[in-house]
Amino acid sequence: LFVSLYSCYEDKGNYSYRDINEITVDGIPATVTVSQFSPLTISPVLKQSQPVAADELEYLWYVDHGNGKIDTLSQEPNIQSAVNLYPDTYKACFVVIQKSTGVFSKVPFKLVVESQLGQGLLILSDLQGYANLAYWERSGEVVQDVFEKVNEGQHLGTNPHQVCYMFKGSSIPAFITVMCHDEQGGCALNPVDFTKFRDYAELFYQTPASLHPDGYGYSNYFNYDETAFGDLYNDFIINDGQLHERSTYVGWYQPAYAVDQDYRLSGFTFMGMMQYIFYDDNHSQFLQKTSWPPNSFSVVEVPEGYFRNLRLVYADRGFAGTDYPHYYCVFKEKNSNDHYFVEVLMSPSGFRPLKKEKISFPVREKTPFAVSFTTSAMFYGAGNELYSYDTGNGNSVCRYDEFGAGADITALYLLPQYGESPRSPGDTELLAVKLFVGVSLPGHEREGSIFEFEVNPDNTLTFIRKKEHIAGKIVSMTWKY
Repeated sequence: LFVSLYSCYEDKGNYSYRDINEITVDGIPATVTVSQFSPLTISPVLKQSQPVAADELEYLWYVDHGNGKIDTLSQEPNIQSAVNLYPDTYKACFVVIQKSTGVFSKVPFKLVVESQLGQGLLILSDLQGYANLAYWERSGEVVQDVFEKVNEGQHLGTNPHQVCYMFKGSSIPAFITVMCHDEQGGCALNPVDFTKFRDYAELFYQTPASLHPDGYGYSNYFNYDETAFGDLYNDFIINDGQLHERSTYVGWYQPAYAVDQDYRLSGFTFMGMMQYIFYDDNHSQFLQKTSWPPNSFSVVEVPEGYFRNLRLVYADRGFAGTDYPHYYCVFKEKNSNDHYFVEVLMSPSGFRPLKKEKISFPVREKTPFAVSFTTSAMFYGAGNELYSYDTGNGNSVCRYDEFGAGADITALYLLPQYGESPRSPGDTELLAVKLFVGVSLPGHEREGSIFEFEVNPDNTLTFIRKKEHIAGKIVSMTWKY
């Protein structure tokens, strides 16, 4: 049985009603595009039905990653904050809240973060004991602490040694490797957004017992294209004096075996005419990587005693004047402080030294060098003076000394710049050679500054521009394509 009861009730409550402050927001586009590390600038227009004081309102700009994870971009009404997110498309929101009532207005929009990291100079430095990476974009903008901006709570390592750009191959991507002389050896980064790609140890097919990167060398097919500078043919990591090779079809570095197992290579690679040659500091000899038997070496024949008791401290490809590669080298005598300049030729007939002469200028343990590339000369730093060394006559000439009081040159990097030939449209030729000089200027937390020059045909330098106090003590530079 269902019974329905009904009666009347007198409501004696005392209610008062008032309108709420309705907040509307205009001026935020549905899609906003910004370059990575650049300021996101939006000034919304607020309308209130019952305007309240400015301190009654709170603001929040954020990115929603899903699963309850958000990144706060700003808490100001007008946002002007650098976007340190990696390139992607995000769901973003702007929220304005009235404190006293909790009434809010929320405006969602799509945030597209584009990579601004095209070609530019990578600058590795020691900043307060940690490896630090800065990026000087080709347009002139400098991004400091580029790794920490996108890898929150992580650092690259300690005791930085070298930064390398590792070209893409047929089945492997390009990446950046920061090499450190610490327990981890450094790490590899994605060149698009500088997120961590993998640990240094993970680059190897078999993890070496000791992680101590000494150097990197590569051979690639150059096409000088803006988007793909060249495809990797093969490359090498020299770790703790031992050689590890990677080919264009294999993503891991595999060990090579020498004729003498106690060999210890310097950190430099000699490449040309399909020859891959390395210097064994232990036995003062050159070793050539052989194709058969695979992963092995043969001793390079040179005049007897030519390199006896010498240790290689610097080598790079120099001015050839021919189609065959010439390498300019600096060797140190093991039982003295004497240094020698040596020029070697790599030709179809083999590898042979052309010249050896004692260096007259003082060479420190960490004297920075760079090869001229277009003239028979090397550049080197001595305190706050930059010199050219003529490999033909052995003379040194000071080319620049206006870095500032107390300055110390710590790193050099020479960059050949190619482009379309003005004389032959459609052809590519060398247009200019740039020299980047890393200088420590005392009295600042970020002591590292970069001076940019153009190298002239007579080895004089034309100053272009400088970026001061952008890094720690600069130890290495390379170009990112």
